[in-house]
Amino acid sequence: MKRWLTAATVLTVAISGVVFWQATSKSPLLRLGVPGQWVWKYDHSPYSDRAVYCLAGAALLGWLCYTTRNRAQELIGGRVSLFLLGAIGLCFWIQATFPYVSKHAYGQAVLWMGTPKANADFDEACKAGALADLLKEYQDPNRPFRIHISTHPPGPVLFYVVQKRCWEAAPEAAEHFVSAMQLILPFAAEAQKELPRQLSSIERATLYSSMLLLWLAVALGVVPLYFWAAEMFGPPSAVVAVAFYSLTPSFLLFNPMTDQLYVPVSVALLALYHLGLARRDPGQLAFAGALTWLALQFTLAFLAVLFVIAVQVGLEIKAEGRARDMLRLLAWAGAGFVVLLLLFLFLPQRYNCLVVWKLCLANNAQFNLGRTYLPWVIYNPIDFVLFLGVPTAVFFVREAIVILRRRAEETQWRLVVALLATIALVNFAGINRGEVARLWMVFMPVAAAVAAHSFRPREEEEEPERDWTFPIAYGLLFVQTALFKMSLDLLLPVS
Repeated sequence: MKRWLTAATVLTVAISGVVFWQATSKSPLLRLGVPGQWVWKYDHSPYSDRAVYCLAGAALLGWLCYTTRNRAQELIGGRVSLFLLGAIGLCFWIQATFPYVSKHAYGQAVLWMGTPKANADFDEACKAGALADLLKEYQDPNRPFRIHISTHPPGPVLFYVVQKRCWEAAPEAAEHFVSAMQLILPFAAEAQKELPRQLSSIERATLYSSMLLLWLAVALGVVPLYFWAAEMFGPPSAVVAVAFYSLTPSFLLFNPMTDQLYVPVSVALLALYHLGLARRDPGQLAFAGALTWLALQFTLAFLAVLFVIAVQVGLEIKAEGRARDMLRLLAWAGAGFVVLLLLFLFLPQRYNCLVVWKLCLANNAQFNLGRTYLPWVIYNPIDFVLFLGVPTAVFFVREAIVILRRRAEETQWRLVVALLATIALVNFAGINRGEVARLWMVFMPVAAAVAAHSFRPREEEEEPERDWTFPIAYGLLFVQTALFKMSLDLLLPVS
């Protein structure tokens, strides 16, 4: 374990240090990405002192998870609820303070979301007319190709449309909300001057409420993550998984961004299917099917999550031979999915999601043709490792090797095999050529849970509270995330 911690320390310090150093250089020699197609833009932040706000929240969460892990046998009943409430609050704190570290701080980070280049979904929502017309447009095969809009179902746009319509119904409340948020968020009012057009109070209220909802969504993700990981790996590992999840670099760099919504939904899908099958709960599986339909209205990246689940189920059927029983249970999930599909198909708006998904797949294939295959197949795993978090990635590799070799727990073995097979398939199929740090966020909570299993208290540890391996790894993860946030800024266009 100490050798793995040493490796994590050396790699984290070296990689984070180089990225930070290159960000301060006028002529950086090293860029992350594939030159000529897509690379990360360095943007050194002069506000490193603001990281103290992030550090305070991260330190409190680390202390909460460390003390709870060492007393996991007491984590029953109301204590689980108290732990999760504390974790949600501190995760929200971390989400809310990290944008303040970047060069452009809160105001510009949020209002930058209102520009067409940065947030096509919001821009589309501002132009949207009747809901029926919007849904009809997404089903039109002759619609001109536009990056992001053409490769995604209407869910991301509807996320903003629904909020905008709510604020339009209460314009005075929108004015008060904007005033309050501009008092809370530094530089918010000044940032408005740098936008290509002045946003209305309704539009600004929509952006501010979106930001709060995105932070809350990520924070609430600790609930399904904890219950799923506790069932899969045990409560001590689940507690550590919550800590690693909260400091995952991708979740804090792409902040605030619509993609943050996909993280808690992916965890919820894993939890609902796994726990529903384990407990033979038809209601839970029917809800999982309905959530599957809803998730696929946002992005087809959830097909990868479903593939992980399908491989797990297939391996379980092969090992235990309960095919009929398993399929009978999964029929409830299918029913929940089909009910929503048919319901929207026969509504007056007539929304045929099958047509939309087919168009999205075709448009994504068209987009990928503009990028070469081999460089991205090589670079994608590097991007995944870096933005999962180097310490998390190191201990993920360690625990995956242990699980695959020993095969002591079949459910854990099936999960690791399913995850690795899915990542390999997605990568070598050339489905995602670039931007893996954002597109593969749906895999990161699973990888964090596997890595967390390395830090479960061992029976041979007479005094587990003296084991500093987890706090050191958690501290390294904070250092990397903070340095990356101060070095890589999404506000600037990629070169």
